[in-house]
Amino acid sequence: MQVITDIGQIAVVVDGKSYHLIPSFSAMARLSQDSSTRLTDIFVTVYGGRFSSLKDPKLAKNAEAICFANMVMDCKEVIEKCCNEKVSALIGNLSVNRKGWLSYREGRLKLQDIITLARHLMRHGIMGDQKPDEDEEPQGKFTNEFDPRVYVYLAVAHLGISEQEAWGMTMTGFRAAMEAKFPRSEKDKIPSNKRYEEAMDWADKIIMRDNAR
Repeated sequence: MQVITDIGQIAVVVDGKSYHLIPSFSAMARLSQDSSTRLTDIFVTVYGGRFSSLKDPKLAKNAEAICFANMVMDCKEVIEKCCNEKVSALIGNLSVNRKGWLSYREGRLKLQDIITLARHLMRHGIMGDQKPDEDEEPQGKFTNEFDPRVYVYLAVAHLGISEQEAWGMTMTGFRAAMEAKFPRSEKDKIPSNKRYEEAMDWADKIIMRDNAR
């Protein structure tokens, strides 16, 4: 498996066939299904933010099995929406049984690989992978909305590209292009986008909580 980490794209080669996973704004829009809150819901689920903290061992076991099933099914959808090819050969057969637990027939990728890939795709599709300035103070408040159209229109307006090209960008690519267009030394000239800063602040907190576990 080859991972292009600078812009978030992934190339998986199986039996000579390449599967390109691209967390573009277009893919994020397909995931959102015209809901500004669905992407953040998927992000939380994919990063394990829906697991129960029940103290009763039996209830906790059932709840965690259901939460795990929901997480994997969202990971499956992320990978499917980020690829223009059918990915069943990669991820196998994933479904939820009558108890709400995961039913799984393995493909070429193991479950942990599926989860890892989906997290990678969501990070590059929603947050971007650049590190903030060390002297930059945290800003923004919690938001449960993310609309990829905001960044598409910013890209068209400020980067001089077509709307079609903008829809093909990842958040990592968008941020890198904006940094090149408006260097840090001229950061006061960078077009402000409150919703972008809010999404970044919120997502970083989710990942820090997940890593702390």
